[in-house]
Amino acid sequence: KGEMPLIERMLAGHEDAKVLYLFNWGGFDHPLSVTIPDAYRNWTMTDLRGTFRRDDDGRISVTVPSQSPVACLLTRKAPGPDLRTGMSAPMTAAWKRVLELNAAKPDSIRPKALWAAEKRLFPYVLDRLDAFGYDSVEVPPEEWSDEMLARYDLIVLVEANSNPYKKAFKDGKFAAMVKRRVEKGASLLVMACSAGTSNAYANSLRKVSGSYGVTSPWGGELAKDKASATFGDAWQITSSAIGSVAPLTEGGGSVSLYALTPMTAAKGSAARAVVSIPASAERGAGGIAMAAAECGKGRVFVSADAMFCQPFRITEADNAALLLNIVGWLLRKDVTPEMREAIKSELFLEGLKE
Repeated sequence: KGEMPLIERMLAGHEDAKVLYLFNWGGFDHPLSVTIPDAYRNWTMTDLRGTFRRDDDGRISVTVPSQSPVACLLTRKAPGPDLRTGMSAPMTAAWKRVLELNAAKPDSIRPKALWAAEKRLFPYVLDRLDAFGYDSVEVPPEEWSDEMLARYDLIVLVEANSNPYKKAFKDGKFAAMVKRRVEKGASLLVMACSAGTSNAYANSLRKVSGSYGVTSPWGGELAKDKASATFGDAWQITSSAIGSVAPLTEGGGSVSLYALTPMTAAKGSAARAVVSIPASAERGAGGIAMAAAECGKGRVFVSADAMFCQPFRITEADNAALLLNIVGWLLRKDVTPEMREAIKSELFLEGLKE
């Protein structure tokens, strides 16, 4: 009575570990029941992308969003670097750290940051939250409520893929709920991929961030600046147009940005531009790449670039210091020059470049 599922599937790996991969090429989300060979049914299952559940007879249930992949790791015993043969020391250390950051901590008494989606894709944000004493918990946005949000001091909306937010953004109730919590003292971090790529619509910049005076135009053109090109690419800009917004901009004079659609501030908005597109840009000159605002008792940071803090870009310009400043400001924690210097040696995935 609906769309016939068109699912690409693969189970591949070696004798100690397999990856179960599924891709939904259809236009609707599809709940699936997956049966795998008996030899692997008792192996440990670790979600890599998506939420997998296994019932008593070994079948695996998972919902695959439209035009998206899901994947899980099946291991003969508990996952860890010893299962990966031939791994270098930096890769072993990075793998251990990724597992640690993503491990469930049901008995932890530390404060927790609430993520709506995709926390596994942002290891350095998880790492900085951990460094400030916060665990990260991911709950689908359609399950949020005022009562649940009251338990969290930091809310994180990362939108590199818009599919997880489809239901939540159908009306303004989700944004209003988040704003109520912010007004009472919570902090909000919004990072959206606004490069106009497939399934990345940056709706959080329009339907949530607009509540705080800064938004992104639908269908706006990407910023372009040949004079400030990163990696020789005019769509990837290294911007020195940094606002005087202490302490967010302390210890940094430039930011390396991925392709983005600049944001605009509403007339009379209290939002402050933290990073802007250079005035020399052929497109988007003076537009806002990142902004900060205060709302009631709460704090809000909004970025039209979700990639500035990702592995292999965070070492560009002063991106690492900016990430540290953002997390510290949202959590109301002091960030010292020594901490900004130390973070350069704490970027655990950068050793993989070698």
